[in-house]
Parts: sequence; structure tokens; C-alpha cells
Amino acid sequence: MQTLVKLLYFLDIKERWQGAGLLVAMLIMAILDVVGIASVMPFLAVLSEPRLLKENQFLQIFSDYAAMIGLKSDDSIFLLLGGISILLILLSSSFRVLTFYFTNRFVEMRRHAISTRLFESYLRQPYIFFTMRNSNDLAKSLLSEVDIVVGGVIRPVLDMFVYGLVFLAVVTFLILVDPIIALSVSGVIFLLYLIIFFSLKEKISSCGNKRSESNIKRFVTTGEAFKAIKDVKLLNIENVYLSRFGPASLSFSWSQAKNQMYSNSPKFIIEGVVFSGLLVFICISIYSKGVNSDALSQLIPILALYAISAYRLQPAIQSIYKGVSSLKYGASAVEKLHTDLSKSKDVCMHRSEFSSPCLGSLDLKDVNFTYPSSDKHALKNITLSIPVGQSLGIMGQTGSGKSTLVDVILGLLTPDSGVVCLNNDPEFNSTNSGWSKMFGYVPQSISIVDDSITANIALGVDEADISVNKVALCAKMAQLDDFINELPDKYETMVGENGVRMSGGQRQRLGLARALYHDPKVLVLDEATSALDHETEEAVMNAIEKLAGKKTLIIIAHRLQTLRHCNKVVRVDDGQITFSGSYEDINLNAH
Repeated sequence: MQTLVKLLYFLDIKERWQGAGLLVAMLIMAILDVVGIASVMPFLAVLSEPRLLKENQFLQIFSDYAAMIGLKSDDSIFLLLGGISILLILLSSSFRVLTFYFTNRFVEMRRHAISTRLFESYLRQPYIFFTMRNSNDLAKSLLSEVDIVVGGVIRPVLDMFVYGLVFLAVVTFLILVDPIIALSVSGVIFLLYLIIFFSLKEKISSCGNKRSESNIKRFVTTGEAFKAIKDVKLLNIENVYLSRFGPASLSFSWSQAKNQMYSNSPKFIIEGVVFSGLLVFICISIYSKGVNSDALSQLIPILALYAISAYRLQPAIQSIYKGVSSLKYGASAVEKLHTDLSKSKDVCMHRSEFSSPCLGSLDLKDVNFTYPSSDKHALKNITLSIPVGQSLGIMGQTGSGKSTLVDVILGLLTPDSGVVCLNNDPEFNSTNSGWSKMFGYVPQSISIVDDSITANIALGVDEADISVNKVALCAKMAQLDDFINELPDKYETMVGENGVRMSGGQRQRLGLARALYHDPKVLVLDEATSALDHETEEAVMNAIEKLAGKKTLIIIAHRLQTLRHCNKVVRVDDGQITFSGSYEDINLNAH
């Protein structure tokens, strides 16, 4: 029941009304199913005993109406009964097709709606969220778990409601015809399914949990292998990843196979029991009453009715059983998506509006920060002031807190205490909307999409809105234009996934051009040249140094030499500023 309630959480108000409309259509379909089944009974009764047209009160009334339209012979009335039965069955089947069309459309559109909401939920999360979650796990939830929830839970549950209504309608009709046989047949079928479900429910739940665990391992393994493909090839460790992927894939497939077996195999057992019981009932009737007895002739319409009813009831109860077992199997996937979607409600979607004043200085006052997964301060009592147009160099050992400091300045991380603001005014602080628009950011590893150079420099800008002149200007400022102009397709050259067709220095310059495209007030370089050789680093730094005075620069580096042109250099150790002064001062202090 909890899983069912959580499924409703995935639907907005409009979708819930659509679901209610589907339930109404399902109810009409169930009624038409019963009408179609009921219409067969008088046709078969007259077929076995034509005298009923004169003896049965209802058939006499029907014959009188038929006579009014010119059908007076028994044969014509019999054909009319058959025609009406055929029309009602076709009407029932046509409405069933229509209902299933709208049901399928509703289900598949939920795949789009849920995955879109989930993707938005992830993207709206603060940056700290992504430091604590594996990106492959997020991709798995978005691409795989949504499919499991939609195809493996929502669809079977809707089918459960559809056939639940059909089951109730058919059983109600059969009870009106013969309550003892109706309750016996439906009760036996329902009881058998109940026994099967309770004997398998723990195994079904266990399969669902194993599927979820092995699916995570599949995504993580493939993601890591493809991201590190160069290392995989150089180290010749393909078999390592294959040995990780194989068991996870096998476990996933076995879980799926077992679930299909647990969900579908009962119907074959029930089919055998139901139709064997029907044949046994016929044999007993023949044995006790004889083949040619009038009682047996009267029994034929009822037997035919129950054969058709069983044809409808068995798949109905099978769908109910499959829906319930799918809820057990998909409970882990539903829980996973419910947890991630509910987090979006905790995210501030609309931070206070930020109208950037004229930048005089960027200030940090007594800033402290601790990661949620750690008890140790990543930053302690950081106080800094960066005047406009000046350049600040930040140095320190790996793990000293340099990158965390930059993430706080960029507004990606919110300080536990203290404030990051403009012009020493706390009103204009890093929690305001639009804060990040002031910054251009060049990381150590540039994320490059498999698109043209133009699209990479103007990343995130619609193609129609890209300024070609601005792209060319930024490329020139980053000293990338000479390289681009030598290419056959110039700025429309495809760079390959992660820029595999570019050198390290070219990728860094592209990252610099991208950072400059939106004309930021502050340019941040987070160890942007640390992976480059000395000559390439010098070339990239020359491009950056030409921006001195035009942009406020924050440069993080391992090597002190890289910061030689900065107006001020600070050293960060263990989350604290242990030195602040000019390049010359810190250089003398280092020696």
C-alpha cells in the first residue's frame, strides 16, 4: 500500500484527473464486457432449445418486438439474436481497444513526465548534492529506474485496476445467473492466486532488491570504464572491468528472469486447473444424467457462458496478481525515485533576486565550511578582500582547501558561517540569484561536448542566439584563433567527445574562451594549467595575463611561479590562510 501511495506522488493534479478519467473508461469497459458475455446466453439457449422462443417470457417479448420489424420466423429471430450478440461483443472489443490506447498513452507519457521531473530535480540540487552522489547512479535512476517504475510497476498496476473492475463485473453477473457455481469458480481461482502470491512475495521482493543493486553496479562499471578508457587500454585492464560487469549483468538478468517467471507462470497453472475442472464438471454431468437428457441440453448454455466467463476471468485475476507482484518487485525502484523527487521540494527554486552593483571588491568575512560527510572544517575563518581589476593567487598543497575556497566564492557551496559578498555589503551575497553570472570559470579538466568549437565556446546558448563575432573575439583573447583558422572547417570543426581531437593546451584555451564568452566580471582559474607542460603553461598564462586589469582574476596553482604576475598571493593550509602578501614576499618566505 505504501508503494501505491508513493506512485501517486509521481503524478501532478492534472495527471491524477487523467487517471480518474481512465478509471471511468475502465468501468464502462467492464460493463460492456459483461453485456457482451450476457448477450451470448440467450443465443446459445435458443440454439440448444428453439422452443424457448415460445416458452421464455423475455424471449417472447423479444420475439414480439422482432415481429414489429418484420422478423416473424424462428430462424430470423435466431439470426437477430446472433447479430445483436456479435454487435455487442464487437462494441465491447472496440471500446477495449480505445481504452487500452488511452491507457498506453497515459503510461508512456508518465515515462516522459517522471524522467523530466527527476532530471530537473537533480539539476536544481545544490552543488554539494553532486559531491555526495555518484553520477552513474544518477544516470541509472534517470534512464533505467524510471523505465522499471513505468513499465514494471505503473503499467501492471493500471492493468490491475482495469481487470479488477472486469473481474467484479463478470463475477457479479455470474452470481445473478448461478451464485453457487459463480462463487465456487471465482473463489477457487482467487484462492489459488492468493496462495501463490503469499508463497512467493518474499522471493519477488528479494528479486527487486537484487535487480536494483546489480543495476547500480552495471552503470557504475560501464561509466568508469568508458571515462578512463585511455588508462584501461594502456594498463590492459579490460578484463578487470569485464569481471566486474559480468556478475552484475548476470545478477540483473537473473532477477528479471525470476520476476517474469514468478509473475507469469501462475496463469498456466490456473488455466490447467480451471479448464480441467470444467471438463470434470461436464463428465460428471454426462455420467449422472446421460448424453441425451434434457437436463444436459439446458446445461449447455450455462457451460458455454462459464467457458466464456472463465476466458475473461482468468486473465483478469492474472493481471491483478501481476499488478500486486509488480508492486513488490518494483518497490525498491519506486522508493529510490520517490526519495530523489521529494528532495526537490527542499531545494530553494527561486533565490532572492540579485542586481549586481558596480563591482568595487569581492569580500569574504569569517567564512567557515564543513562538508556534510566530514567532521573536519574544510575552511576555517577565511577573510579576504579582492579589489576590482586586481588578481589574487591562491596556492597550497593538495587537499589544503583551495578548490573548496573557490567553490564558496563561486556560490556553489554555502558557508556554514560568515559571508561572501560584494563591496563589503552583506546584502549582495553569494546566496542571491544571479551571483554565479559574475564569474567565468576555467577548471583543471575542461568538460567538452561532442559538438563544434563554436558550440563549445558558447556552451548552453541556443544555436540561433550564438554571436559568431563574440565567439571569434573570445577565441582570439584565449589565443586559440590561430589553431582554429588552420582547421578545414574552422569554427564548425567537431572536436569529438571530451575534445579527443585537441591537445591539452588547446582544451584549456577553449575553456578560457568559454569562460570569457559571457563577459564575466571575475575570472577564476582553478589549477587550469597544472596538468600542462611548462611551454604550454606559459602560452596559456600569457593569454590570461593579457586580461590583467580588464578582469578581476583569481588564480589557483600548485606552482608559485604560475602566480608571479598576481597582485596578491595567499597560501592555504588545512583550510586556513597561513600567508598573505605579494609574490615577492611569499617567494622570499619560501626560501
